[in-house]
Amino acid sequence: ITAAAEIRNACPETGIVMLTFQAQLDVIRAAIGAGANAYVLKDSTEGELFDAIVAAAAGRRYMSQRASEVMVESFIDIDADDTASSAHGALRGLSTRERQVLQMLAEGSSNNHIAETLNLSPKTVETYRSRLMRKLEVTSFAALVRIAVREGLVDRQG
Repeated sequence: ITAAAEIRNACPETGIVMLTFQAQLDVIRAAIGAGANAYVLKDSTEGELFDAIVAAAAGRRYMSQRASEVMVESFIDIDADDTASSAHGALRGLSTRERQVLQMLAEGSSNNHIAETLNLSPKTVETYRSRLMRKLEVTSFAALVRIAVREGLVDRQG
C-alpha cells in the first residue's frame, strides 16, 4: 500500500495492480485509496490478472471477482444509521454535472477518465469530488459510493 502511494505520487499516470492474498474490506479500501487501479487476489485466475493489467494500463479500475464480492457486501450491509443514510434524498440538491461525476466515480472511473469524458480538467474533477463530499456530509470515498448505490445512480449488479 505504501509502495502504491509512492508510485502514484512519483508517476501519476502509471497503472498500478495490487496482487495480494488479503480480501479484507479495509485493505482493499486502503489499496484503492493509495492509488491502485486494480486489486487482484493471488488465487484469482490468469484471466483476471490479465484483465487487471489491461485495465490498469488504460487507467481504469479492476477488482477480482472475490474482491468485488467483498466490496458489494459492504454496500449491501449498510446499517440504517450509517453516514450515508443521513444523505438520503440529498441528491436532489446536486447539479446535473455533480450527479454525473458522482455516478462515474462510483462506477470506478478514474479522475482522468471522467475529465476526458466530461471535457473537464482532472483538477476540476477533484474539486467536484470534494464538493460532493461536503454537500453529502461524508468524509470518505466509500461513503460517496454507498450514497450513489443507495440512490440508484449505480446498479448493484453492474
